[in-house]
Amino acid sequence: MVQIIDPKYKVADYQAQVMRRRRAKSRRFQAMGIAALAAAGLMLAALLSSIFYNGVQGLFEERMTVEVTFDPAKIDPKGTGDLAVMRKFNFDTLVYPVLYEALDIKVKGRSDRDKRRKVKQLIGLGASNQLRTMIVQEVGRDPVSDEPVLVSGGTQLGDTVTVELTALSTASNPYAQPLRDLGILKTRFNGDFFTGVNSNDPGYYGILDALVGSFWTLLVCFLASFPVAVLAAVYLEEFAPRNAITDFIEVNINNLAAVPSIVFGLMGAFVFIYVFGMPGGTALVGGLVLSLLTLPTIIVAARAAIRSVPGSFREAALGLGASRQQAMWSFVLPYAMPGIITGTIIGLAGALGETAPLLFIGMVGFQSGVPATPLEGTPSLAVGIYNAFGSQFDELKNQLSNSTIIVLLFLLMLLNGTAAYLRYRSEKSK
Repeated sequence: MVQIIDPKYKVADYQAQVMRRRRAKSRRFQAMGIAALAAAGLMLAALLSSIFYNGVQGLFEERMTVEVTFDPAKIDPKGTGDLAVMRKFNFDTLVYPVLYEALDIKVKGRSDRDKRRKVKQLIGLGASNQLRTMIVQEVGRDPVSDEPVLVSGGTQLGDTVTVELTALSTASNPYAQPLRDLGILKTRFNGDFFTGVNSNDPGYYGILDALVGSFWTLLVCFLASFPVAVLAAVYLEEFAPRNAITDFIEVNINNLAAVPSIVFGLMGAFVFIYVFGMPGGTALVGGLVLSLLTLPTIIVAARAAIRSVPGSFREAALGLGASRQQAMWSFVLPYAMPGIITGTIIGLAGALGETAPLLFIGMVGFQSGVPATPLEGTPSLAVGIYNAFGSQFDELKNQLSNSTIIVLLFLLMLLNGTAAYLRYRSEKSK
């Protein structure tokens, strides 16, 4: 016997099954999205926590207070008084015996050789330079022989003075805590980090030259890219005819945004340094290279801002007798300017974090001081991170590089926050 089933119940059951499967797929998709966001959030939190944990440690330094005797028998063994001879002396050796005595370590002999080596690791290269300048100072170079011009540093041979030296790698050194207990080693805020300049010695590393260098670089980048980008956006959006040539230009502008930044560094090194003879490693060349990098971003943002201006603005201006140029410069462009400035700030924020093109043109740092003009050699903050870390892992270098990253992140947030505020003001005023 054949059982007859009402078709409407069969269709209803099928539709219910389809809805249950759709809801299950939707729940699975939502769960995967939430899991992806949670994973991204965890990775971001781990990254930021690592940066801030190490970076905050880099903002504090260990200072070693010791009494140093400038022994003339060691510094000037022949008693000639020749400043050039005294300048070659390794002044670190004056500090070692003081620490050996405080820690009850034998000055000579193989039994305490490993202990002496670990004590020496606490003292950086800058300590020797700091002590040397107390005896001998270099005030210039001889224009003929290019030899250093030396003068007395003010401290006399045989004097005993109390000096503060920066200590290195104190977290992993077994003698750091005993020196703290003796009052020789103390922790203080690392003000030299904000007032010093790049140095091979992490104990005397600072970012002031990198901050000023980044300012000069971004200023040159803005002056070189902003007018060109705005003029290009105005022409392409308002005056350029729609043909194969303008289509080709628009496609290439969009493609330039995907070109690796190191390619711009290679092109900048060839064009600006080797062809035009500009000084390498300067903020001038760095800013010009970064302007090539930011041009596509600003052009696209400027075109979008101009396109968002209502057509009634143009029609009203033309109806009052204004030319197309007058309507553009007097009505459309001022209305679009907040959006253009927002895109410009975002482009400059991206340029601030670029490293590869600046390394290619020689902005590697370790210059003599803070650059007073864009024509002087300088690093940037991003290059300063590379310099702080160095080629080999070191505890203090890692902390200083993370401290520099914190400063860079703060500036990036400041620039992006400014862009968001300008966008908010422009939307509110419309």
